[in-house]
Amino acid sequence: MKRKIGKTIKELKIQIILLIIAIFLICKFSSAPLLFGWMPFFLRPQQETMAFELFRIMESLSLAYIASLTFYLVVDYIPKKKMEEKAFEILKPHLVSLFMRMNEINSYFKCVMNVTDFSKLPQEKIKEIDDFYFTNRSKFFMETSYRNNISNRSDMAVFHGAKEIRDNGKSILKVYEDIDAISATMVQASSELITLLSKIRSSEFLEKILKIFKDKEESLNGEEIICRYLNFYEDLAEFSFLEMQLAQYDFDKITVEYREATKKEIVEWIELQVKMRKEHPEIEEYFKMINSKSNV
Repeated sequence: MKRKIGKTIKELKIQIILLIIAIFLICKFSSAPLLFGWMPFFLRPQQETMAFELFRIMESLSLAYIASLTFYLVVDYIPKKKMEEKAFEILKPHLVSLFMRMNEINSYFKCVMNVTDFSKLPQEKIKEIDDFYFTNRSKFFMETSYRNNISNRSDMAVFHGAKEIRDNGKSILKVYEDIDAISATMVQASSELITLLSKIRSSEFLEKILKIFKDKEESLNGEEIICRYLNFYEDLAEFSFLEMQLAQYDFDKITVEYREATKKEIVEWIELQVKMRKEHPEIEEYFKMINSKSNV
């Protein structure tokens, strides 16, 4: 509620300032008796003076402004806001999904790059991020999920970076397909939200996810071909910033945090999978992964 009031004041700040000036001018020209000692400030100018004529004209303009402002609020602003709120309620489930997928992508890169905020990094770290590349090895992560900043659960996630990121990118694309299906509603949404959704859809990083990232990196003679990406840091930082902008809207925020799992956590999780499942052909592969140098 406070955010809505603050947003309304921000949108109407010029009109509010002019309204205050108009009220002052009307009070200044009023012939009503003064009630308090400080009110000579509102004392009406003497008749047949230049000040009197000037304030008379300004009073008329002020009354006209208040009338036009009332008309604008009743006929245009309030109905438009009601339509925007209705459109937002319809879009909410799609925004929840969009934000969740964006957060999963950004949280993964924050984990593997050991950063919390992409907007404030030294040049050395930026260069390190620009040199980022995926490998063909999956990794184990402890994944903690949150709903509106309240922790839900923690679980193990076996994460093949490029594939998972691409899958999330495809899910984002699906969200936009669903939004396009209700384009009549989208037109009624606020211009700020429409602009933000357009920026996310056309972001360079999303294009990288969908068109450049590969589910598996290519190999030559058994050696992985390292593929780096142009403007990786710049595009990733922009994508992270767009996520933060989307978070300003009022809907359920489902987020995750990743951290690399310890060998002990991985072994315990694998043992649990063996107990829970009758068939577990992937277990041997998991053991190979934790015994490799990259997962020690």
